[in-house]
Amino acid sequence: MKRIALILFLFLFCSVVNAQENPKDTITYLVTTTNGVQYIGTIVSDDGRELLIETKTIGRLYIAKAKVKSISKIKESSLKKIEENYAEEEEEVSLDNPFSTRYYFTTNCFPVKKRENYAMIHLYGPEVHFSVSNRFSVGIMSTWIASPIALALKYTFPTKNEKLNFGLGTILGNTGYIQQGRGFGGLHWGMVTLGDRDNNLTFSSGIAYVNTKTTYFIPGIYNSLSPLDFTSITTGNSSMKTIAVIGFAGSKRLGETASLFFDSMIFLDRRQEVSEDYNYQTGGYTTTVSDKKQAITAFIMPGIRIQRTENKAFQVALAGVIGQEDGVPFGFPLPICSWLYKF
Repeated sequence: MKRIALILFLFLFCSVVNAQENPKDTITYLVTTTNGVQYIGTIVSDDGRELLIETKTIGRLYIAKAKVKSISKIKESSLKKIEENYAEEEEEVSLDNPFSTRYYFTTNCFPVKKRENYAMIHLYGPEVHFSVSNRFSVGIMSTWIASPIALALKYTFPTKNEKLNFGLGTILGNTGYIQQGRGFGGLHWGMVTLGDRDNNLTFSSGIAYVNTKTTYFIPGIYNSLSPLDFTSITTGNSSMKTIAVIGFAGSKRLGETASLFFDSMIFLDRRQEVSEDYNYQTGGYTTTVSDKKQAITAFIMPGIRIQRTENKAFQVALAGVIGQEDGVPFGFPLPICSWLYKF
């Protein structure tokens, strides 16, 4: 009996010691996966193959260690700030990739959220986009010589259906050194996106306009005494030119690091047609100015985006330009590439 009592005592003693040496981990951690998703919670267990964390929103969650990029402790002060910024998401914070908010040139209806600012470096110049709120972002686009330069704005409207989102976009800029800074232009559009950030389709339409300080005459019939002299007898001229724009784009995620995308912009342009005839009865000239839908130009951009880290991505598009002007079709290749950086 003494031996049994001694064994029981030693067993209980070891259990108490082990319990004291291995207290439950109550530290809050930030777990970041390789695809950029972040979770906040306590670590329940880690067997080397899977990580078990506990959040207040979805409870316990298993994550494969191969998909874990980093694990870091969160200070109490930092935790409060995170909870304030992500009150709707509480302890589980999903930082959606900012690069998934756009295709190559066009954008979709997914917002650039807080702490998801990004830059995009083209061969011809840079652009930078900042998150003002979880629905509104502001961007600056230019060339390496800082001309022309444009301001880009985007506002998104989520719906109760997570796979249906709407948005508005605006680009305002100048024509640069070509017109000595006097010209300006803009593009305003609306869009609708179907799907999620990994797999989606976006339809957009809008209107572009440009004022290049060149003469653009109001359609009409003008009489003059000499050829091309109708400008001196009429004030009906304007330098503003408008163009209808239609867009169709989509994205398909292939795996952890690659996504296919398709981007397109179609410009429906009205160009002026000027004809002159000599009037033998009056001895003068009759000039006829008419608007005619003569030009359709489309930028077609299928491509692939490679993202091996959370903060960097590279994309290339085997783009081309096709169109029709005065009934004559034309086309030429325009391969392009760019680098994206989150900051």
